This record gives sequence, structure tokens and C-alpha cells, in this order.
Amino acid sequence: MHCPLCKSSLVESIFEQVWPIIGLGDYAVHYGICETCGYLGQWPQPSETELANYYAEYSNYTVLDKKFVPPVAAPWDIERALFLAGNVFPDGGSIYDVGCGSGKILYWFKRAGWKTGGCDLSPKAILQADEIYGLKCDVGSYADMLAVQEGLDIVLFWHVIEHVKDPVEALISAARAIQPDGYVLFEVPLAVHGHRLQPGWLSFEHLSYFSLGTIETLLHAAGLEMVDQLITTRRHNYPTVAVLARRGAGVKPVSHFADTKLFVTTYLQQEATFWQGVRDRIAAFDGDYVIWGAGVHTSRLMAECAIEGPGRARAIIDSDQQKWGRKIRGLEVMPFEALDNPADTVFLISTYSGEKAIKQFLADKDIAGDQVITLYQ
Repeated sequence: MHCPLCKSSLVESIFEQVWPIIGLGDYAVHYGICETCGYLGQWPQPSETELANYYAEYSNYTVLDKKFVPPVAAPWDIERALFLAGNVFPDGGSIYDVGCGSGKILYWFKRAGWKTGGCDLSPKAILQADEIYGLKCDVGSYADMLAVQEGLDIVLFWHVIEHVKDPVEALISAARAIQPDGYVLFEVPLAVHGHRLQPGWLSFEHLSYFSLGTIETLLHAAGLEMVDQLITTRRHNYPTVAVLARRGAGVKPVSHFADTKLFVTTYLQQEATFWQGVRDRIAAFDGDYVIWGAGVHTSRLMAECAIEGPGRARAIIDSDQQKWGRKIRGLEVMPFEALDNPADTVFLISTYSGEKAIKQFLADKDIAGDQVITLYQ
């Protein structure tokens, strides 16, 4: 594999582990830093087939609540996209959202008077975009869909660039689809404050991890230059940066290897301390329990801790019906309603973003607080 940004083949491996992942089984993940430019990512990357098998079991970008109705005001994260786009096109324009999911961002652009379009690989997500928001979007990849677009004011990648195998080619494709005075707008997780990041920040679906420095390298490689940025460090599960870019030479690339290495080392040290604490808590617990969460946090939990066997985990609960009936290292994934005697069950919550909501759900079901083990709060 060559670096997606600078095409160098020089890499320093910084982390590898075997994770049990639905759709893939026990899968060896590898993360490395490009010794030339400082890019951080999975090295080597999963294959297209492996990614397709993973996303076939992944519903985070569709709406699970059948009673869902759009909120009355735009969520704060979507406000950032509206703000940056509105700065350059105050009267609106045309926008195409790559990886639009069920259309929750495009919905607010449409309400603001923009001409909207988008694409996603998930037919279910595109169907929901129509059913929930009345949006007509395309099923397909960015390569196929952007190839038939032209003269757009903005191409949007909102938490998508970190998922694609070739982020430079994705931005080049976007640049071809915009009008001469058009823009590319994207947001990605930001590799900053390694000592404060959540455990599990390195995840399977994120192939690339960008700092401000490597974003400049990315833009230069794609023939773009940064016009504006918004950094958020507190309101999300992790720091993010939203970037507005246009055609241009950008900043001449320099190596960010030393900065990336320091960031990763700091992050992995604090994460190792966290997982040792989890192992100690689980070892001190005598009975059996069920795990709540069948995602990548549970994959990591299983890789770090001995949770299988008599007197240990006996099942996995998840609200995503796509996962029901599947197994992770022999533990069946099922809905909460399938449990026998949930009032006498101990729950280990294995999700970062959903931990607080799940704990409240269990409290509403009269599950005693001492029957709930949280990892992240």
C-alpha cells in the first residue's frame, strides 16, 4: 500500500490487533503513520469486499426509529455546514451531498432554499431520504455519481472523507463537479488532544485520521486550497474540523510525521490505561452478564478483555435488527425483549455515544443501578 496523500510506501506501524467484527469474523486491523508526510490511517486498508461486508451489517446512517420526525430546528452539527455554505452563497445555491445517508443534512439545506442532491451506497438510506424528508437522491458511489454532475456550487462530504479508500481522488472528483467559483465542504474527526480522546477513537470504519497539517497535504494533493475552517472540540464525541475549500495551489506540503507520532503515542498510552481499568473491573465481577452493543466498541472490548466462558458474557443486546441472530465469538446478538428475566440480568454497556441513553432506558425498565456496568461514564 502507498500513502493516500503523498504516495510514499514508507510506513511506521503503530498499532495492530485482532477484532471480532460482524460480517468479517476475527479481523486483523493495522494502523500506521506515513514516514514521509505524517498521514495516519489503516495500513493496509480493508479491501472493497471487506468494507462492503461490514457496511451490510451497519445501520448507523439509517433511521431506526419508525416514529421519527425531523426536529423543529437544525441540530448544532448541521448548523456548522449551513454556516460555512451560507458564508460563500448567502442566497443559497446547488449542493450535492456525498454519503448523504437518510438525508438529515440535505433536509436543512432544502429548507434554507438550496437545490439539493446526494448519493449513498445504501438503498435503504436513499429510500428513507425520500420517505422521511421528501428528498430525491441517488444510490451509488461518489466516483459514479460525481462523474455525471457539473456546475455545482458545493459538493459536501460530511464525515465521509475518513471512510473512503482514496480521499485525494474523492476531492478531485468533487472539484471536477463544481462550477469555477464553487467549493468543496467537508468535516472530519480531528487528530488533536490525544490525552483527552475517547477510548476506541481508532475505529474500523475510519480508514484515515487527519490533523490540520495533513488536511493541508490532502488539499494540496487534490488541487484545492482552504478558505475557511471551524474546529469543534467539546460538543461532539471527539474533536472535529469542518473545512471549506476551493480550487487552488494550497499550502506547500511539509512532513507532519513527528507531530502525528507524538499524538498517537499520547493517545495509545491513555487508552492502554483505560483498558487496564476495564479488565480490572470485569475481573472483580463474579457473575455472568449480557453486553449491550454489537458494534466496534464491543469488538475492541473482546480483543482487550477475557469476557467469554462460564460465568462471563452470555449474550449481546443491540437495537439494530440487522444484527439480530448474528454471533460475535459465539455470543448471539438479540433484542432486549428476547431476554429471559431482564430484571435479574446484569448489563455491561459497551458503546460510547449511546451509554447514557441505554443506562436511562434500563432505569426506566426498573433495572437496578448495581446491575448496570458502564465503561465510559
